[in-house]
Amino acid sequence: MRNIYESTKVLYSLPILLLLLPFITSPIGYQAIQLSVLYIFKRFSWTIADAGFILSLRAVVNVILLLVIIPLASHLLTKKLQFTTAKKELFIGQLSGVFLFVGPLIIGASPIISLTVVGLAIYTLGTGIEAVARSLITTLVDQQHVARLYAAIGVIKTIGSLLGGPAIASLYSLRLKWKGLWLGLPFFGLSVACFLGALGIWLFGLLKLESRNDLVKNGEGDRESLLTALEDEEV
Repeated sequence: MRNIYESTKVLYSLPILLLLLPFITSPIGYQAIQLSVLYIFKRFSWTIADAGFILSLRAVVNVILLLVIIPLASHLLTKKLQFTTAKKELFIGQLSGVFLFVGPLIIGASPIISLTVVGLAIYTLGTGIEAVARSLITTLVDQQHVARLYAAIGVIKTIGSLLGGPAIASLYSLRLKWKGLWLGLPFFGLSVACFLGALGIWLFGLLKLESRNDLVKNGEGDRESLLTALEDEEV
């Protein structure tokens, strides 16, 4: 047990634990979104073939997100707004968390297919949160511990898959019994899970800001110079 602790103690810090939360929720999101075809088929009386086009739309949005939106946002934040690399990634991660939370709410509550498609597009815009969390969390460990960190991320994602499958299936069974607004229950559950992942990113940002303020309070020399140094540092 001591050997296990020694090999994993690098992970036992609050910032790292917070940034691991998005990796738990991402597999749950994947499993829930795969149900969207069946959900649209049942709720809006579409054919399976027509509902399948929704996943194609999601793939298109995902490509646009990765090739256009994120690079453009990165350029604007760094060149126009003078964000540091760490601050830029944190901002994109926090915004992605909001999209992940709001998207499933719209899908679950939508009475018409057009709003469901909008909700799915909004959710897809937030799927870059995992890449951002991976980038941020990597900066928190020494180079020799990166492989160990990635192994832990793999375990976390596996746990998310094991929890997400039965949970989403159970919610789907309940929505068939309760009907009404509860038809969107699986996506309300997904929204809760995504909230936990987003919470990890947001709390990490608050923790970083608090640490920065402590350095300013206890630092020596010119306050403005110290703030500049802190802005230039990586996470």
